[in-house]
Amino acid sequence: MATTITDREIQQLKATGKDYARPAGECLYIRVSRAGARTFAYRYRSDAGRDVWMPLGDYGSGDGQLSLKAARAKAADITAKRRTGLDPRLSIEQERERQLADLERSKAEQAAAKLEADRLANRETVDTLFQLWRERALARRTLKNGEVTGRKDSGAEAHYLYMSNVKPSLGPRYADTIRRPDIFHVLDPIENRGAVRLRNRVLADLRSMFQFGALREIVALDPTLKIPRIKAGEVERERHLTEPEITLLAEQIPNAKLSAVAEASLWVLLSTGARVGELSGGLVEHVDLKGAQWYLPDTKNGESHLIQLSDFAARHMTVLVAERRGGWLVPNRDGDGPIDPKALSKQFRDRQRPTKIKGRSKASQALRLPGGDWRTHDLRRTAATLMQANGVPIEIADRCLGHVDPNRVRRTYLRAEMLPERKAAFDKLGEVLERLTSAANQAPKVAPGKLRMPRKRRLVESNQSS
Repeated sequence: MATTITDREIQQLKATGKDYARPAGECLYIRVSRAGARTFAYRYRSDAGRDVWMPLGDYGSGDGQLSLKAARAKAADITAKRRTGLDPRLSIEQERERQLADLERSKAEQAAAKLEADRLANRETVDTLFQLWRERALARRTLKNGEVTGRKDSGAEAHYLYMSNVKPSLGPRYADTIRRPDIFHVLDPIENRGAVRLRNRVLADLRSMFQFGALREIVALDPTLKIPRIKAGEVERERHLTEPEITLLAEQIPNAKLSAVAEASLWVLLSTGARVGELSGGLVEHVDLKGAQWYLPDTKNGESHLIQLSDFAARHMTVLVAERRGGWLVPNRDGDGPIDPKALSKQFRDRQRPTKIKGRSKASQALRLPGGDWRTHDLRRTAATLMQANGVPIEIADRCLGHVDPNRVRRTYLRAEMLPERKAAFDKLGEVLERLTSAANQAPKVAPGKLRMPRKRRLVESNQSS
């Protein structure tokens, strides 16, 4: 069909109160609605002999509109497809779906580009991630419900480990660029110098930090994933003092040149099962000698704990209470704060050395025992072992030591304090220690540093173990 209309003629078409159409090209028509809207349509006869009108788009030069030239090109394309046997209606529908798909894809790409731009604008370095992790996850704080969160030192130790081991190589880098090889770049030098436990502590902190970052979408993945701890050199410690060793210890203490406070601290630790940090940081105001109680408001597991003092424990606790310098049970040398737990432990360790060290105690072998070197935490293990060996149920011994039940169901529903049972357990422990230390006066003497027991005591211990 010959072209019968121009752009100017289309623009002059007016509304007549009813729909009408004018030819605009081969099979192409411009349709005018009653309201005067002008729309291009493709008209053809179907195989069934019926006239089919296919809308192509509104006339105009704006977005989504068709000019006369564009409408004729579109009509020519449809005609060419019809000649190949394609259904033009299907063709139009496919084109519409393609356009919609392109539009959706374009919107998705724009949204992704915006998200990426926002992410790049707000990227965190490893340094800033560490600071955020320390402030939000490690800082000690008490919530409105009374729950205490964070670490006791508010992340001071984690900060030291980070500054000395992680910051030099990873600090300035963007956190989302850190990969597993970068983590090994931090851990391998520590492992190579034989500091396996330090390596595991640094790994644990990095894992916690990157998991914190993943939760807040600062990083996409935790780069420490699947990096294992190294078990070599981390053997579970089993050392505890046997009953003959406790008697021997009581014999040796007068020659160990310990201060009255250090000696009393040793027996308090052994008779209460407390951790050395709980004693060194303890306040006199938390001890009730008349009520024979010692209250620990904050322990390693974040819970408060009550220790009932046996007569044995109360007698030695009285020595510490009498100090009263600065209100601390075990004050430092200046009396303006608590003693460092390591300093207290060092006093016992320095008296278990095979040779003297310059500037340390001259009684370097005064507290050596047949079972080998012992540490302050071994006294806690000894307290639990003595309780169990003298008939105290394991669950009561656990309560006496302030252990948290690993079973969440029992921890949630079994809330009884079991104070009478715990009091009886502490009293039993005190009686055993009273008996063992009282026997020190009658026991055969052993020279400081001599690692073998007297023959009589070895036979007694052998018979007990068999």
